[in-house]
Amino acid sequence: LFLSVPMLVQQPISTGFGLGATEFTTSLLLLPLGLTGAVVAPLVGWFDLRIGGRATMLIGVAFSGLSFLFLLVANGHFLMVMGATILIGASGGITLTQAMNTVALTSPVSRIGAFSGLAFVVKAVGGTLGVQLSGSILTTGTGAASPTWTSFTVVFMMGIIVATAVALSCFLL
Repeated sequence: LFLSVPMLVQQPISTGFGLGATEFTTSLLLLPLGLTGAVVAPLVGWFDLRIGGRATMLIGVAFSGLSFLFLLVANGHFLMVMGATILIGASGGITLTQAMNTVALTSPVSRIGAFSGLAFVVKAVGGTLGVQLSGSILTTGTGAASPTWTSFTVVFMMGIIVATAVALSCFLL
């Protein structure tokens, strides 16, 4: 998402899916992502106490899947892309906080530091892998200077599939 959304919104309007956004407009469009995550993260403990860790994690993962679905059907609509960035920000705030809560609550006290570090490494590797894979998909097979809608579709479908797999893995918690 961190690679595909800026590339998507900066495509020319004539493509039928781009917004023709400048770098400044793109940065404003991504601003709610961080703000939403910062607002939602402190609420995770409250949700965890009321609906449980699994349900809290599932909500965060569902927001992620919905964000990719929004991007898949956005077709150059600014508000749909904005909605997707808000949803992915909420997803990040919920899932990352809940993942750390789960590590802290299920690890032996003497190993919390090691398991927290491992969780951070897994997050970093996953994020890096996602960006690299998305970049490869967006640039492979494009005869033109910019990605095709088909390339974006593959990336967004990949995001939906990963979110579904993660949601299913939540039932193992």
